[in-house]
Amino acid sequence: DREMWAMLGAGIHAVIADALPDPAHGEQRLQARCGRWIVHGQRDLLTPLEDGTFAITDHKSTFIPTQRNPPSRWQDWVTQLNLYAWLAREPGVFNDRLPAVISSAEVDVIYRDWKAKDGSAGVPPVEVYQAPVWTHEECRQVLEQRLAGHAAAIESLPRCTKADTWGGARCAGYCDVAPYCPVEERP
Repeated sequence: DREMWAMLGAGIHAVIADALPDPAHGEQRLQARCGRWIVHGQRDLLTPLEDGTFAITDHKSTFIPTQRNPPSRWQDWVTQLNLYAWLAREPGVFNDRLPAVISSAEVDVIYRDWKAKDGSAGVPPVEVYQAPVWTHEECRQVLEQRLAGHAAAIESLPRCTKADTWGGARCAGYCDVAPYCPVEERP
């Protein structure tokens, strides 16, 4: 099931990208350093505005939530969008010279389970939600908190024994974090 929904989401993103007048403003993988970490993200759309600033947009393909105004995952979406904005603002990330100035943010939600009866109940097939734009410092604080959580987890998680990992074979074939997790013998 997950693969099917991921494929549908990728198809929606491809259709939107094909419709853009300037592909440079479509999906783009971004990365920037934050302390000892390199942070990656892939923003969906960065639209130039008349005043020289940009609007950042994230496209979501999801089921109609029971709570719509705002959606139940709203805070996660706002955080994700603002962290993309942080990446775009970092010097040299958006272009070689200047960081992008983000003045507007929105989440475009496409309901993949929408039916005509939903429309008659007042639910549109697509909804656009305006998101608050955080300052660069607010974004950095949230990002640093999250990275501190990751660092703490890396330091405090119990290490696997060789028996846990089938002599290391399990690490090689089944564990995404194996490069960061040394196998230790425990008494």
